[in-house]
Amino acid sequence: MKHLSALHILAMGAAALVAASDAMALSATATASVVTPLTLAQTTALNFGTLAVSGTAGTVTAYGATTGGVTELGGATPALFTATGSPNTNFTIDIDPTSTLTSGANSMTATLSLNASSIVTTGQTATNASGQQTFNVVGSLAVAANQPTGTYNGTYNVTAHY
Repeated sequence: MKHLSALHILAMGAAALVAASDAMALSATATASVVTPLTLAQTTALNFGTLAVSGTAGTVTAYGATTGGVTELGGATPALFTATGSPNTNFTIDIDPTSTLTSGANSMTATLSLNASSIVTTGQTATNASGQQTFNVVGSLAVAANQPTGTYNGTYNVTAHY
């Protein structure tokens, strides 16, 4: 059995004290920012206008541009939305990619998108110093040859989130 001398025990204790004195305490901080919840308001509804159709299928955009046998007679306009939240805060906009417009048993499909000139990058934008940002939803409506007359309506979802 080994015996430890008093000097050896004292040396080990001193080493433990030196190691213990190397420890430091630090007070760290934590923060949180609470932002104003985002709200959305539709200022202008998406409208593909009043259409004259023919025996040839075509399309019409929210700006009134047409292809094929479709003539837009007026009223086409992109949707306009206002997002309100915390000033100078980034957020993302998501929309449904399509919307079905129906009139009775008849339907047409609209392909939807965000207007790239109204947002910083696709789907990503920021509120201004007043906490607001406007953006447009645009699209193209597919119109069948000899599309039946009627008033066609549909819905789509727009979501804004931080």
